[in-house]
Amino acid sequence: IKIGMASPSDKGLALRQDLGFVAASDADGNPGFAVYGAGGFGRESAAGIPLFDFLPARNLVMAARAMVELFSDHGDRTNRGRARIRFIRKRLGDEAFLKLYREYYGRLDPADYPAPPAVPHDWPLAGRRKTFDAVPEPDSEEYRKWRAAAVRPTRFGADTATVTLFVPRGVLSPDEFAAVADLISDFGLPAVRLTFEQNIVLPVVSAAALPHLYRALRQLPVDLTFRSFSGQLDCCIGATVCKIGVLDAPKYGELAAAALDRYFEAHPEERAEKAVKLIELMHFSGCPNSCTAHEVSCFGFQGCKKTLNGVLTDCFVLWRNPEFPASPIGTDTGEVIPAAEIGERVIELLKEEKILNG
Repeated sequence: IKIGMASPSDKGLALRQDLGFVAASDADGNPGFAVYGAGGFGRESAAGIPLFDFLPARNLVMAARAMVELFSDHGDRTNRGRARIRFIRKRLGDEAFLKLYREYYGRLDPADYPAPPAVPHDWPLAGRRKTFDAVPEPDSEEYRKWRAAAVRPTRFGADTATVTLFVPRGVLSPDEFAAVADLISDFGLPAVRLTFEQNIVLPVVSAAALPHLYRALRQLPVDLTFRSFSGQLDCCIGATVCKIGVLDAPKYGELAAAALDRYFEAHPEERAEKAVKLIELMHFSGCPNSCTAHEVSCFGFQGCKKTLNGVLTDCFVLWRNPEFPASPIGTDTGEVIPAAEIGERVIELLKEEKILNG
């Protein structure tokens, strides 16, 4: 069972899971969640339906347990391809599924589930132990590009920043992973987060540490500073590894990445504002199974084979979601793009939507 948690501004992350929790408050300001269920992506994708408009935070585990037990009793145990909660919902209908879920929830005793532990308001800062001397920032265009792409403000004030490490292809070798872990330890960072785009976020970094951090990043055996789009577009593992894949999605993702690099070389004034946004807007899957959730993104590319001019050709079907990220699922446009032309078409799409100006 896949469980997602999200803020109201990005609730699509929760609606596309088997069970989703969206942060909410009741009329008295008590914290809790709006609860959604029976969503999921792949073949016959579907957005989740509302299960509770509001559920107190302490009841979150009960909500999860109810869904586990429902799935255990009613999930398909003969066809693994349909062994997902959304197919129970499809079989029963939305109203009957909601009634069934509420029955399972109603059987549980709240006394069996302890309240969640209290978390201090300043928890992310509590473990930050290392201080840095203020030093001049590097006077280089590469550093300025990195600052624009990777560094964001936080609610903790001007002396604390959030920094994203852009992991090529979302993959680190054991040696690279160890080097990143050592860096995180050296900078005294209390925690990291992983993003939907398969990157690493350092949530609380001292502003004085930024020049030191940049220099340390440049010493790593892997580039995490987003100097190029190569490896930065969200692609599934592809048919060279996946047994059910149709296309080698990473290969064609690199064509799109090269086209974006060429564009920003010609229009450097746009890069600082738009580069990071673009890696969130485009996802490439090598088949309909949606391992990158291409149906969700603003521009989703679904790998397929089509006969064009009498030749079986690698292609992508274009999905569009103009309301991304608010909308949990987009629409299959029916447009078929020859995979070899994906770079040119990506630039055209971004210009059509006025995301790029050039």
